[in-house]
Amino acid sequence: MRTRRTMALIAALSLLVTPALATTSQANLIPPGTRTTLALKGWLSSEDAKVGDTFETWLVEDISVEGQVVVPAGAIFVGRVAAVESAKALSRGGELTLVVDKLVSGDGRSAAAPATVAGLVDASDTEGKDNKAKNAGIGGAIGGAMGAIVGGTTGLLVGLAVGAGGGLAAGRGKEVNLPEGTQLQVKFDQQVEVTWTWMPQEQ
Repeated sequence: MRTRRTMALIAALSLLVTPALATTSQANLIPPGTRTTLALKGWLSSEDAKVGDTFETWLVEDISVEGQVVVPAGAIFVGRVAAVESAKALSRGGELTLVVDKLVSGDGRSAAAPATVAGLVDASDTEGKDNKAKNAGIGGAIGGAMGAIVGGTTGLLVGLAVGAGGGLAAGRGKEVNLPEGTQLQVKFDQQVEVTWTWMPQEQ
């Protein structure tokens, strides 16, 4: 009789504990199909890029799941050039395909985060708006670069088309030029599991 009561008690406790564990686990997952905005940390161009070249980006806004921040603004995502074709005189425009591979923590840990470029964000749309990465003091470089784009080089982004698989194509005879700070809207192809807890960064 005692054994049955013990088993019943264990079963009842498991029902209470399991949902809490599940909730904690879900808070560390970014669902597939989630879209977010990343800002380039450096310059990329179809004129001199090579397949396999890597690049870094800053996360512009927090990624939250069920009201809890999973990845904070300013986090670094690393990507690579998957395909590239330079422009050919007036016959063909340059093409550049970028993919995101991983999320990197402040202490060097990483998580697979495959994502493709879904579009470009107009820099003027974000000028003057609340930017969490910039306000947190960890995306200051983005603010300066964005100002440069809005101030005079925004024309570099005009006329670029985004195709399937994240391919960027320029007009005939022109290269795909992406200045530092260019904002890319990306979509995660698979579920991303963040296996660490983000600690607040010092201001």
